[in-house]
Amino acid sequence: PMEKNAFIAPMVDHPTVSVRLSGQDCERGTFNQRHAAIIDQNTAARYVPLSHISDLQASFDVCNSSLSEEAVLGYEYGYSLENENALVIWEAQFGDFANNAQSMIDNFIASGEDKWLCQSGLVLLLPHGYEGQGPEHSSARLERFLQLVNDDEDRDLSSNSDVKTMLQMFSRLDSDKDGTLSLQEVKSLGMKEMESIVEWQSLKEIRPGTSTTATGGGGAIGSSSLGSGMDDSRVLKSDYIKMMMRWLARNEEAKHNMSVCNVTTPANYFHVLRRQIHRPYAKPLVLMSPKYLLHHAAAVSDIKEFETGTSFDRVISDRSPMNNLRDSFLALDPVPPSQTRKVLVCSGKIAYALHHTRKAKRGRDIVIVRLEQLAPFPAAEMTSVLGRYPNAQIVWVQEEPKNMGGWSYVHPRLSNILRTLIERGERRRGGETLDVVRYVGRAASATTACGSFTIHNKENRMVINDALS
Repeated sequence: PMEKNAFIAPMVDHPTVSVRLSGQDCERGTFNQRHAAIIDQNTAARYVPLSHISDLQASFDVCNSSLSEEAVLGYEYGYSLENENALVIWEAQFGDFANNAQSMIDNFIASGEDKWLCQSGLVLLLPHGYEGQGPEHSSARLERFLQLVNDDEDRDLSSNSDVKTMLQMFSRLDSDKDGTLSLQEVKSLGMKEMESIVEWQSLKEIRPGTSTTATGGGGAIGSSSLGSGMDDSRVLKSDYIKMMMRWLARNEEAKHNMSVCNVTTPANYFHVLRRQIHRPYAKPLVLMSPKYLLHHAAAVSDIKEFETGTSFDRVISDRSPMNNLRDSFLALDPVPPSQTRKVLVCSGKIAYALHHTRKAKRGRDIVIVRLEQLAPFPAAEMTSVLGRYPNAQIVWVQEEPKNMGGWSYVHPRLSNILRTLIERGERRRGGETLDVVRYVGRAASATTACGSFTIHNKENRMVINDALS
């Protein structure tokens, strides 16, 4: 349902923005999840519900394509170049099938902007996940797409120059020096179209449970700052820094050639599709789309996570407000962050298997962090999250073999973060336990997955038990 809402939103909000979806069995959905087109069995008439939402909406086109991945993907890439006001999506029946279009991905989608200044917002939906379906129906070859992203693993994280700049700006704007900013003071930043900036909307939106703290100049709103129409409200320094850092991160990603994501919640799936239209620049999006999670009971999001002011979360930790498993985690009565023994960093559906097993074992001293966007790597968000656990071992957990998946990409970046935290004095040294990122996953392999369901389940249990040991 949230995918449909992501399609509807741009067509209705912006009647000039059309949506085009093509791929193998994409009308029904390979996993019987979409039903974008309905066929009358008596008359053979074809009906597309999303084409009949409003008289003012833009067009919605959905069509099944043949198993000629290179040809179809090439057409969709060209379509996205000629239609800037369109959300263009190509879906592989299984992510594994994208390997038949690798030349199109390498020579055009990943490098077209650098070669010819041709910007494309094309979305690739590549169903990915190890479910015992064999080597041809398990892996979208995540590692290949990560290698194509021009994201430098040696990015300098040692300085806090952006934070320092934001603090200096806050001090200049804070005319009454009470540690908060008024609505007018924030607006004096002079950002164009401030009202449409999602980070600003997150400050204006008051959600249930928001606490206020009285200050000299009026009510200073906490984690969800300014309420609409509340001219006497104040923005706390922490909220201001959070808003501006998110805004900087979004614009920083314009320097990279494309994004690679593996989302685990309906809300994040909704937001990552919508941002393809709302970002002020166009970049291809490679999405390791869900299979198992489409029907998993725990993979749900609260309706408030789709409201105005919410946005795509690149990193979801156990204590994140947008974590759909947060209540289940808190029910374990977890130990304080300083006493956390292990932080499991992962991406994709394995996060649910880790959580369910942790819950069964009452693992109170283990934290799970989901990397929803792998590339460009969200270094600032990950540094902030890992910095809360100064005494914990950092472990990368994946379903894929060691020479595949995200390990070779995230390993140097996570190691860079640990070095930075140690240099800042925010993490203690501890030899191989604390200074090194540990790998947990399948052993290196020539094939993406085994062909035996029994062996698959055995490997899965070994990975989960090793991670939680």
